[in-house]
Amino acid sequence: MISETTLNSIDEKSEFKKAFLLKRRKTLKIIFIFGLTLNPAFALLDYFIAKPYIWQLISTRGISIFLCLIFLFIYLKLPRFNRLVDILGTVPIFILCIHISLVIYYTGGATSPYAIGLAMMILVSGLYIYGSILEGLVLTVGIATLYVIASLFAPGKLSLMYF
Repeated sequence: MISETTLNSIDEKSEFKKAFLLKRRKTLKIIFIFGLTLNPAFALLDYFIAKPYIWQLISTRGISIFLCLIFLFIYLKLPRFNRLVDILGTVPIFILCIHISLVIYYTGGATSPYAIGLAMMILVSGLYIYGSILEGLVLTVGIATLYVIASLFAPGKLSLMYF
C-alpha cells in the first residue's frame, strides 16, 4: 500500500521536474536567440584573424546558426517536440565550441587570442544552461578537450602554453 507521504514526494518530484524543464527551455531559447544574433557578428572577426581559412570557419559557424534556428523553431512552433530540445539543446553550443577550436587551431594553438573564447563557452554553459551534472561535465570536459586538441595539433605549435 502506498502511503500519503510517498504520493506527496512523487508530486513534488514531478513539479520540480516540470519547473526544471521550463527553466531549461527558457534559457535555451535565450541562448538560441543569442546564437542567431551574436554568432554572425563574429564572422567579421574571423575574416580579419583567420582570413585564409574563412570558408572552413564560415561553414562551422553556419552549422551552428542552422542548428540554433532549427531548435528555436521547434521550441516556438512545434511544442510537442520540445523533448528533442531538452535532449539535444546543447548541441549548437558544442558546434560553436568546435568552431572556436578550429579558429584556435588555425591561429596559433595555445597562443591564439581565441583561446579565451572557449573559456567563455565553459562559463556560459555552466551559468546559463540548466542541465544535469552529467551534461555539465560532458560539456566542460568536451570543451577543454577541444582546446587541448587544437593546441597540440596546431601547425608549428606543440605546446600548451596557457593550459
